Amino acid sequence: MRIWNPVIVTSLVCETWIHEGFPTHLICPAGFRVIRNDRKNRRGDGVAIFCRDDWKLEMLDKFSSNFECLWVRITTPNSVFYVCSLYHPPEPVYHEEDLLEFLIDICERITCKDPNNTVVIGDDVNNLKYKDFLNQSSLTKLVKEPTRKNKILDVFITNKPFLWKKTQVVQSAVRTDHHMVVNLS
Repeated sequence: MRIWNPVIVTSLVCETWIHEGFPTHLICPAGFRVIRNDRKNRRGDGVAIFCRDDWKLEMLDKFSSNFECLWVRITTPNSVFYVCSLYHPPEPVYHEEDLLEFLIDICERITCKDPNNTVVIGDDVNNLKYKDFLNQSSLTKLVKEPTRKNKILDVFITNKPFLWKKTQVVQSAVRTDHHMVVNLS
């Protein structure tokens, strides 16, 4: 698991290596639900979002794409979060600008619908040049420490940075050369 928020009690996971035939119950802990977007017709990668099972978790099919990302809406008793688990591979089969335009479009659609919505984008972006995207979409990157060797590859981006008191990079609980991002509210 790469990104974990103990207050929202949500986890974003990329590079899951899970395929269509893999049963969800083997990876989803009790008290949680998961929505996953497995990589099709190739080994590796894939993304997933885990959430408390007492909150409403719904996949946003209208935001589906050919990119390795998964958009969901999480509804809690007092908030709505639009959450994206994103994996941008080191050597993508698409143009980086297309991914950034896609993300800009979705963030605009979410904030046009309701400017008070909370947007969270996280996971592994590798060398994606997203600085202009942050500025254009009024988003803030909360991860300030390297997550793999001396680079920040794993991100936590949001339009409401004040909701999270502290973002930490810690040793991952699973075998990986990436560190885990933990957000505390």
